[in-house]
Amino acid sequence: MPYRSSSSPADIGLSKSEYEDAVNLEKLYFLANKNDRCANCGRGGVSAVDVSRYEFLCSSCCSGKSSVKRIGEDRFSSFEVNKLHARFD
Repeated sequence: MPYRSSSSPADIGLSKSEYEDAVNLEKLYFLANKNDRCANCGRGGVSAVDVSRYEFLCSSCCSGKSSVKRIGEDRFSSFEVNKLHARFD
């Protein structure tokens, strides 16, 4: 039987905001894998986003910056994800 997506987030036991967070995280991981070089130092393995400049950063370059969100730890809005998508995809 082919995979069929659920018609609503509630069908899979998530609230609308939890579902949106999950979709945003999936998009972030996709973009980070495609753009895996730190915008600051050029090393591979990005783990964060500078949301003031919409750049991917490695764990070394992101420490101490107030405008940084860590992928998989912090919540990203749809607006932030769409800005990254427009820039990198």
